[in-house]
Formats: sequence, structure tokens, C-alpha cells
Amino acid sequence: MSIQYRLYWNGGNGGPVDWTTPIATVSGLSYSPPALATPSDNTFGVRAYNTATGLDDGSIDATCRIVLDAAGNDITGRPAAPTGLSASPIKSGGIHVAWQFVPGGQPLPTGFHVYVKAGSPPACTPGSQSETVTYGSGRNFFANITGGLDGTTYYVIVRAYNGTAEEPNTNAVTVVADAAGPLPVRNLVATATR
Repeated sequence: MSIQYRLYWNGGNGGPVDWTTPIATVSGLSYSPPALATPSDNTFGVRAYNTATGLDDGSIDATCRIVLDAAGNDITGRPAAPTGLSASPIKSGGIHVAWQFVPGGQPLPTGFHVYVKAGSPPACTPGSQSETVTYGSGRNFFANITGGLDGTTYYVIVRAYNGTAEEPNTNAVTVVADAAGPLPVRNLVATATR
């Protein structure tokens, strides 16, 4: 019996592996694909193949994934984006930013970068980063940003990061800072009841 290995690929488009047509057949335990496109999201699959019977093992479990950014950097291990982003004004022009992170199939973040910028939607460059929040147990996270100007609209984005990379989401919310706060209660009347 002669065993070889058939390799399959998703075409680099981030979709599922195409198990209908092998891209290569090898007799050894390694394979070097041609240069991968950038950016791309590649998943490769391997099946054992018996050359005497023409049958393969039919498995769809032996896969590996390689994600490359536009510069060709391996960002396979970067975390997913947070969800449920909201922002609301707090006293003295501050902004309360809240979000969730639900662990799933992707790597966990080390933390979150909170970007806050006045005016048009932020480019989310390191210069516009306002706060870093460390990832911990739980699903709900927040940051309180200080120093906002009364009546100014701010755009907020939160991105998860780890030692591999910062994920690139551009989901922004807006909030108008309120340095004055609400007016005090006046003309309070109390009535006794039984």
C-alpha cells in the first residue's frame, strides 16, 4: 500500500476549503505552496490518499489557516473585534465607553485600544488612542475618557489587540460631550400619603 497526501485550499478568499479538487499531491509530510496573495485568508486541508485503491480518508478535520495583511504579515493569531459598542456623556465633559467581547474560535485579546477623536470619523492612528483597557475575565468592558469639550461631537472606536496584531474594525459610535450636566431640580414638592 502506498500512501500519499492530497492538499486542498480555499483559494485565499476566507471561505471554506474546496474539497473537490486537490491543489497538490505529495508523498512526504510537508508542502510549500507558491507565494500567497496579500491580503488573503487561506485555509489548507490535507487528506491521506491510497494510490493502490484511489481512495482518500474523506476527512475534513486536518486543516490549517494562514491570514496575511496587505503588507504580507502573518496576522492569523489576531483577535476578533469587540461588539455592542456604546458611548454616553458623563460629568465634566467625560465620555463613558462600553463594549462586549465574547470569546469564540479566534485568539483572545491582550486588551483593547479605545480611540476617541473630535470632528470627522477617526482614522484610528496611534495618536488618536485615548485609553487602553486590559482584557480580563467576563464579557463587559468599559473606559471613562476625560477632557471632552462641552457640545463637541466625538467619534469612538474600540479595537481588540494581542501580540500578533490589532484587529482593524471601523465600527464607530458618536457622542456629544456635556460639561455642564443637567440643571438642578427646583420647586420640589412633597405630599404625605397613607
